[in-house]
Amino acid sequence: MVNEADEHFVHNYHVAKELSHWLKSQDIQALHVKDPKLALRLKFYGIEPAQEPILKHLKLEEIEPGDFVLNYASKKIAHYRITSL
Repeated sequence: MVNEADEHFVHNYHVAKELSHWLKSQDIQALHVKDPKLALRLKFYGIEPAQEPILKHLKLEEIEPGDFVLNYASKKIAHYRITSL
């Protein structure tokens, strides 16, 4: 089971890295991120700010094909979807 400290550690040090790798694999080099801390971490990994596409953070929504989902110890840690205006 992932406790809050582990989840915080995983989120801070792994989500941005894994998400940036996934974005690059989707040929996305720039996008709009509402969370300024995540935007800064993604910029460190080469993902630049832009108006579109938009990175949408999801919590309870169903996983759809094309979504980015990061699991840790069988628990969903991060779920994002790329959308446009």
